[in-house]
Amino acid sequence: MKRFAHICTLLACCLLWGGPLHGQLVVHDTTDYVADSLRVPMHLLAKNTGDRILLRWAPGSPGAWHLSNRTGYRLERLIFRDSSELATARWEVLAEPKPWPLDDWAPIAGEEANDPYAAIAAQAIYGKRNFTDPDNQTANFWEKATELQNLFAAAMLAAEFSRNAAIASGLRYEDEDVRPGYTYLYRVYSLASSPDYPIDTAYYVIRTDERTREPVPAIDSVEEGEYVIKLYWDRQLERYYSGWYIERSIDRRRWERLTDVPFIDSPLDMYGIPTDHFSFIDTLDENYKPYYYRIIGITPFAERSRPSAPVRAMGRDRTPPPQPYAIRARQIGPREMEVSWMIQDTTGDLAGFLITRTEQREGGTEVALTPSLLPPDTRRFIDTSFNALVSNWYFVYAVDTAGNAMVGLPEFGTVVDSIPPEPPTAISGTIDTNGVVTLHWPLGPEPDLYGYKVFYANAESHIFAPRTNRILRDTIWRDTIPLNVLTEDIYYTVVAFDLHGNASDYSEIVRLQKPDLVPPTSPLFDSYDISERGVALQWIRSTSHDVVKHLLYRRPEDQPDDWQLLFADTDTLGDYGRFLDTTVAPRAAYVYRIVAVDDAANFSEREETLVLHIPDFRQMPPVFGLVLVPDASRPAVALRWKFQAPRWLDHPPRFAVFRAEDEGGFYFYHMTEPGRTTFTDTGVEAGHTYHYLIKAYDPETEIESPGSEVQSATLPPPEGN
Repeated sequence: MKRFAHICTLLACCLLWGGPLHGQLVVHDTTDYVADSLRVPMHLLAKNTGDRILLRWAPGSPGAWHLSNRTGYRLERLIFRDSSELATARWEVLAEPKPWPLDDWAPIAGEEANDPYAAIAAQAIYGKRNFTDPDNQTANFWEKATELQNLFAAAMLAAEFSRNAAIASGLRYEDEDVRPGYTYLYRVYSLASSPDYPIDTAYYVIRTDERTREPVPAIDSVEEGEYVIKLYWDRQLERYYSGWYIERSIDRRRWERLTDVPFIDSPLDMYGIPTDHFSFIDTLDENYKPYYYRIIGITPFAERSRPSAPVRAMGRDRTPPPQPYAIRARQIGPREMEVSWMIQDTTGDLAGFLITRTEQREGGTEVALTPSLLPPDTRRFIDTSFNALVSNWYFVYAVDTAGNAMVGLPEFGTVVDSIPPEPPTAISGTIDTNGVVTLHWPLGPEPDLYGYKVFYANAESHIFAPRTNRILRDTIWRDTIPLNVLTEDIYYTVVAFDLHGNASDYSEIVRLQKPDLVPPTSPLFDSYDISERGVALQWIRSTSHDVVKHLLYRRPEDQPDDWQLLFADTDTLGDYGRFLDTTVAPRAAYVYRIVAVDDAANFSEREETLVLHIPDFRQMPPVFGLVLVPDASRPAVALRWKFQAPRWLDHPPRFAVFRAEDEGGFYFYHMTEPGRTTFTDTGVEAGHTYHYLIKAYDPETEIESPGSEVQSATLPPPEGN
């Protein structure tokens, strides 16, 4: 019972079934469909030894194990050579194993049998259940659940480490009917499976021609501590082995087991993180006594592997000496730096002191100043190799005879330095359109150079103000400045500082031109004049000093997007700009605008526009040579005239005939066909005088000529009146 309790305690810390039996082929039994989340898995593993096939299985929960102990399991086999025989092959029942009756366990579980795992399995299956408080129903429930979990784990572990325990528990079968050239498909399921408590069927395929061989384990690394040895080996081996024997020897001939029971290691470290290795710690009585170690794996079939190759290790002194303290470093001469320290009185293994120097307090490369250890009674060292232009940090190490070292806190060696670095040179920079300034310069040559500060001004004659609050540890610096200002330039200078705070002179001033994002002021139309020559425009130029040109655009009034550039005024002298637009069309309406452009291609924002309607200045020449021929017999008056068309008129005009009768006024009387210069008036009466004048008229432009000279004709009354 004591060993049984020990096993249960061990299993509470380890996940046994996260080991080998999780790696086999498992197929759901689909006879009765049940959701996967409600099924209890079944695990099956097989091994071909050449003359037999060993089979091991295990239910996936304590409840399934408990129920299966009553009903047992059914193991079946399907044999075929190739896929063509698979369709006609039939399952055959190999066995229906279940735990042996308690009386049958005596030969394998008794003390004389020397198989403690068989006794553990029998106790787990048939042992008396103990509950500390039967009246506490809640505690009773949890106690039962915990006890069942422990019993299940103990039974599974016993079956892993004992062939007899596995067979007697109904969890192992050895198939001696091995036929060469065949493939065996095994399946095992619990006879306790029911619709209310479904338990899966597990399957495993194995070929009779392929023997199963486990790899020989190997110790990967050894950690030699003080009075302790820690062994490490690959956790991938848990696919083949369920537990381990750890053995130790002083001569590689006589080996002793270091654990009473097989060693099982948790797959999680102390923080709950999975590990990729097994680890075992052996506690020693003394250091520097060499031992040899080896490991032997135990398979799920209770077989032992070949021992690993032995590795040699010993405990070692890992305790460093006391830490040096009160470390001081001071310059006592132009080339002498004194380093002093103290240490607690030590008696024992102090071997001496090591002094190192670095240019950085943390992360620097340490230079050993003492090729060999200083004697244990030394408390002072003079460094004559330090560089006065760099930082000098000193470290004092106390070293014992085992090579363990303890370092004191670093101490800075103060050097008197009044020599400033040279001012930075070759400074250059840029400003982008977002106002980001980038300055860069070469690194100075001084070994004690610490960094830089940047100063700026808006004019070269102004006082330069610091732009950086702290010393820069770089040779590239970025600034952000506003661009919507009137100043076009900004000026920078850089100062270098060494480790002792000495500042260089100002560098040469670098001038950077700001990207111009401020548009120029808008020009204004001042006057215009419309004449036969065209449209004369005058505007007041932009008052911005960086304007390089003015652009005059025009568009038809009824076409908002049809702007055309008429004139680029690049003359920046004088307050006014002028342009004569000779391309206007008569009787058209135009919109003009004037825009200023500066040297950064910024356009003035407010557009000054002017809307003008163009009159038609063209004239039609007068009709001449008007002749009247009266005809009293009809009566009628025949008119004919002459006309010289102007050059702008590319088609014949029409002519309007105006008539007046006797003393009456003129009125429009008739319009001729285009180009016709004759007309016969048949609407006259004898005894009246008629007066005529002619005007030329263009219907397209609606331009008419002045009236011709007036001609008159009198029709005499008929004879006899």
